[in-house]
Formats: sequence, C-alpha cells, structure tokens
Amino acid sequence: MAATAATGVVPAAAAAAHIAVENDSSADEYEDAVPNVMPSTSIATKCGSSYKLSGHLAEALMDVNNSINFFFNNQFKEAKKLCRSKSSTSMYHSLGESTLLFLEAVMTFEQDDILSAITSIKTSVQLCESYRKKHNLMGKVLGVGREMEHYTDEELHAEVIFAELNLFHAFLTFIQDENLVNFLKGALKIRQGYRAYKDCQTLLTYESIKKKEHIHHFIGAVNLGCGCFNVGMSLLPPRVVSLLKWIGFESDKNLGLKQIMDCYTISNLRSSLSSLIILSYHLFISPFVGSFDCDIDLAKTIIDRMLVKFPNGVYFHFFAGRLQEFFGNYDKAIEHLNKAATLQNEWRQFSHFCYWELMWCCSYQLDWKAAAQYANLLIEESNWSKCLYTYLYAIFLYEMDPTDEENMKHITQLMISVPGLKQRIAGKSIPTEKFVSRKSRKFLEQGNHLVAPVHELLSVWKQVFMLKKNPEMQTLHMQKINEEFVELEKKKNSLSKTLNNNYSTSEYGKCFFYYDDYCLLQNLKGNLLECEGKNSMAELCYTDIKEKYKGIIKDHYLAPSAMADLCSLLVKQERYEEAKNLAKFAKKTYSHYSMESRVHFRLHAVLTTIKERTGKD
Repeated sequence: MAATAATGVVPAAAAAAHIAVENDSSADEYEDAVPNVMPSTSIATKCGSSYKLSGHLAEALMDVNNSINFFFNNQFKEAKKLCRSKSSTSMYHSLGESTLLFLEAVMTFEQDDILSAITSIKTSVQLCESYRKKHNLMGKVLGVGREMEHYTDEELHAEVIFAELNLFHAFLTFIQDENLVNFLKGALKIRQGYRAYKDCQTLLTYESIKKKEHIHHFIGAVNLGCGCFNVGMSLLPPRVVSLLKWIGFESDKNLGLKQIMDCYTISNLRSSLSSLIILSYHLFISPFVGSFDCDIDLAKTIIDRMLVKFPNGVYFHFFAGRLQEFFGNYDKAIEHLNKAATLQNEWRQFSHFCYWELMWCCSYQLDWKAAAQYANLLIEESNWSKCLYTYLYAIFLYEMDPTDEENMKHITQLMISVPGLKQRIAGKSIPTEKFVSRKSRKFLEQGNHLVAPVHELLSVWKQVFMLKKNPEMQTLHMQKINEEFVELEKKKNSLSKTLNNNYSTSEYGKCFFYYDDYCLLQNLKGNLLECEGKNSMAELCYTDIKEKYKGIIKDHYLAPSAMADLCSLLVKQERYEEAKNLAKFAKKTYSHYSMESRVHFRLHAVLTTIKERTGKD
C-alpha cells in the first residue's frame, strides 16, 4: 500500500487520517452527542428549500459531529447518509460526504470511485464558493485590509473548508491518471489549498475574528492544515524544499507538530482527525523517514484515550496493533489488527491495511506460511500494488521451502509476472515496485535464487528494528542470517573455478554476485546487532559494506543505505560531527541507485537533527 510509499501501511494511516470533519471528547458542546442516534428534525425542513447555513451553523456542526461518531463507531453507511441528507445546502454536510467518498476512493483505487469522489468534491467546492466572502477590487489587489476584519462565521468556515477540499482534489488528481496535465492540475490545487490556509492564518491576527462564536473550530482546522503542510514539507530533501520555498511554500516541522498537537488538545470539531495524524506520524512516518522524534509514549496515551471513547473503533485498534509491534508484543499486535480487520465489513478495503501489518507481524515471528496467506489475500482483494504483493507472496513461499519442485514452479511464475504489474502514479513509477521488479529479475538470473529476500525488505523499510524489544526473536533472526552467511561461503567455494576476480559470474540462469549478497547480509547483521544494543559491532558491519562497495554488481543501494544506518547510529551516540561528515559523503558519493529518494529522506533527517541539536549546519 502506497506510502508512500505508494505501497505500504503509511497511506492506510494517512488516508484514514484525512477525514476533514471530526470531533474529540473534550469538545464541551459535543461531549454528550449520542453516536448511534440519527439527527433530529432536518434543518432544511425548518428553513424550507432555500435553506442557508447562516443562523444554523451550530446545528450543522452538531449534525456533522454525529456523523463523525457514526464513522468512528464503524457505522459508515449511517455517517454517509447523515452527511448526504443536507449536502446540497450545508458546507459541512457536503464536506463530510466528500471526505467519506475520498476515503473510499483512496482505499479502493477504482477509477469509478475516484471519479465519484472528484465529482462530489467539485460540487462541494461550488457550494463553498457561494459562502466565501466576496472581496471588492481593493481587497483582491491587497489581499489584506480592513475588510478582512468583517467576516461572518459562515464566511470563515467556507475559507478553511475550501482549503481542505482542494487538498483532497489534488491527491485524487494525482492518482486518477498518469499524464502530465493531471500532475500540473494537482500541483495547482495544492498551491490553491496552501494559499487558502495562509489566508486563514492571517484572519486569525484580527481581534474581531477571534471573538467569533465558533472560532475554536476554525482555529482547529487552520492548525491542522498548516501543521500538516509544515510537517510534510520539512521531511522533503533540501533541494525540493528550496524549490518549494522559492514558489511561496514555507516549512517548520517543530511548529507543524505543535500546531497538530494544539488541534488535538484544544476543543474543536477536528480533534479526532488530529489524533489520527499524530499517530500516523509517530508510528509510521517518523520511523519510515528515519527522523529521531518518534514519541511512542505519546502514541500510547492517545490510543488508550481514544479506545475508551471508541472501544470498537477500527482505526484505533489498527494503531494499537502497530504500537504493540514497537513493544515486541506480536501476539497482542495480531489481536488488535484482527479486531480492526473484522469489526466492520462495510469498508472491506480497510481490512487490507490490517492484512499488511498482520503479514509483517507473521514475518517477525518467522511464520512464513501465515505471511504468505496475507500476501495472497492482498493480491486477490486490493488494487494498491499487485506488483509488490505478488513479489511478497513469492518470497514468503520461497522462505517456506525453496527445495520443493512444485513450490518453485509456482514461485518462478510469480516472479516472471512481477515486472508486468508495475503501475504509475502522477506519471512516475513507484520506487518500491521498481525495486521488487529488479529483485524478481535477479531471482531468475540467479537460477531461481535470492538471499534473505524477506529480511531485505524488512531492512529497506526499517522494520527490522521492530525486533528490538523481543530478544527471543532477535536470536532466531540472527541465526537465520548466520546460516545464510554459511551457505553463501559454501556457494562461493563450490563455484570458485568459474568466478572472476570479483567472485562473480554473469551467465544468465547461473549468475552469482558474491559481494552483493555478502553486503546485504552484513547490513542485516548490523541491523540486528543494533537491536541487541551491540553498537560497536553493528558499526563494523556498516563500515565493512562501505569498504566492499566496489565489488557490488547489482544492488548498489546497499552502500548508501548502510551509510544512512551508520549515520543514524552515530546520532544516537551523539557523535554528531562524524555523522554529519558521513551523511555528506554518502550524498556526494552515491547516486543512481534503487530507492535513492528513500535514502535521501533518511540522510536529510540525520542532517536536520544534527542542526537542531548543535545549531550548526
């Protein structure tokens, strides 16, 4: 699943997090809302067919709050029905319906669902435009001025809803088609949404605006939107950030995290949304990009609180499962993830996110058969990445028994099919799909053989470190890597007469690349030694890869990836100068390798952390 990652669980969390109208139990006027009670008398009925939101904003907010409670109690049809009942006249109802359709589109990846969501969003934008403030010529030229002080409640909320809808539209435009026109349309929508959020920030500098009756909901929405922009942009490589700043974007990760946290802690309609964003950041995004601010304690506090409020809420059971992975409690993780997958059946696609995490939990336990079953379920039911799922299914079967003839025939057919299943998003191939396509070709080139393929992906996504709190499984995984080392040396010795000076041969079907496999195993060993707290030994493994880099024939990503691992290790030991020099060396020395942007994210996180802690570039 993409997560980025155009594939993986991160998008699961990110997509789930985009519900644009949400509430938290701390909101006084919504605290006693009953989650399974349908709304009272229709506002539209009260006001006739010419219903306008003015004078009834509080009722609209309460209606949407009920819809949110439906949503978090897994009553998705009821949530959609409630929003749809007034979506033609109410901004918030229209936003709610568009958000639910957006989530469905992101989960299914079906073109019909994407088109349905885009149509709904366009309708919502038109309705929103009718409520936005109409500026005179001077206001349009200056952008600010005395007229900025004179906004009604409805006009204020129309501005921030307009920003939210544009971001939804941008994302769907990116995934709708791969042509350049859609890519540019999406980029323009993002810029339009960003500028709308900045205008909302400007409005909050006026005292008259701060005194509005429902201002806390507006402030929460602005904090959430601006916070997400700040955090998201700060994670990008410096050259990309520089370009974005040049065209008017700004970023500050610490400010962004504070803004999102403010949205969560201050009573407002979007507090529950912000809890999902915070959990996504600390449990998925931060570990994935290699930043050093993953706050597991905060994540646990939020999950515990939200499970009290929504004991059967699938999203919070999903995050609870992920949290238990960090603690090394894989059985508890599986229990939560199974609940998340089975407590509802209306949105079957959400279960796919759970299958993804369940698959990795089985991998930590070396239960290849169960992992293969989940990978096969994803192939059959999910449209996110058939390419990645097929490769995963193949390597789990391979780990089960690479000697069984029938099994190997099936694996070979799967590997042959992998490259043809690649897809493009916003005109670009997905890096993870390109990576597994290369690995599938290498499998065939090497006579249906790969070294530690599952552990390789665990290392690429930094999932190996989920073993840190489970010494028993650390030992079993290390045993497997040591066995692979033994087999590698045996194979090198048996082929010694046919190998060149680099201990390799490139005859198709009989290929052997000793240093590729050796460096992969050294990297995995280094990761596991880090989990065990044996940092000096791990450092030796990473350094060894740097020294043997020139011997690598195919998997050139291994050296820069190992250097990123070593940089992170040095930062943890507060050896900042060494880490900084090594990160700069890695960025300068290595280029044009698989998953390059992934490594650059991690090196950027290292350099950013060093700057924050030392005050030096």
